[in-house]
Amino acid sequence: MEQLFNKLTSLSYELFGIFVPGFVLSLFLIWWWWCVGSLSPIISFGYLPMIGMKGVSEGYGLVPDEIKFGLVVYIVVASYFLGHLINWVGRSGGVKESMADSKKIRLISNLSNCLFFSVPKPRESYYQSLEPLFKVAEDRLGLPVDARAWSSFYPVAKSLVAQEAKYSLIATYQNKYTLHRSLTIASVIWFWASVFIACFGAVFLCHFHVGPRWIPVVLSILFSLMAALGFSESYRFNWLMFDNTVITESFMLLSRGKK
Repeated sequence: MEQLFNKLTSLSYELFGIFVPGFVLSLFLIWWWWCVGSLSPIISFGYLPMIGMKGVSEGYGLVPDEIKFGLVVYIVVASYFLGHLINWVGRSGGVKESMADSKKIRLISNLSNCLFFSVPKPRESYYQSLEPLFKVAEDRLGLPVDARAWSSFYPVAKSLVAQEAKYSLIATYQNKYTLHRSLTIASVIWFWASVFIACFGAVFLCHFHVGPRWIPVVLSILFSLMAALGFSESYRFNWLMFDNTVITESFMLLSRGKK
């Protein structure tokens, strides 16, 4: 049973950290395709048809029955690879969050970093109120004196909890912050795609009187900004909770039977 639980924990990272954000990005792109409207054949050089007012269901009904299952498999596989892509982009960026005193300025600064595919990390790795617990756990873990730092402590402590703890919240918070970081990147991609089609549509509207579905495009820009800001804030919270949980759970394990 314990081995099965460990395997399910490993699969949960692939599901919530990779596949789910990739699938969400696929939905964003399908919605964006519908918003493009009559410009779809133009910007795709004829490869993408226009999706009608009935949306994806209309397009799916035109697909022959013998390849519908293959199309579903393709979407699943594409979602998995898209999930890996945005996870890699999210991990490769990551500046420290703004230290501005004003909450409004801090949010604007963090959002601007997100829009350039660099999701800000928390300024501190864990709550400073847990520093005494961290020092005790660090001492009882027996790390060499010259290696006593957070970067050395947390992977060792995480391995200890994984081996000794019957239940742990570490994997839960890791999955959450990975999911929300990837959803931030997916929202940013949706934002820039919507801005691109708005600019492109404005040019075509002036010269050829053809444009996208303007109200959905504008709403997409607004909602993608809100989603990027919300998921980035949630990412930083779950990142902190992950580190806090590593400290508290390792402290509890290392303190058993000791006064």
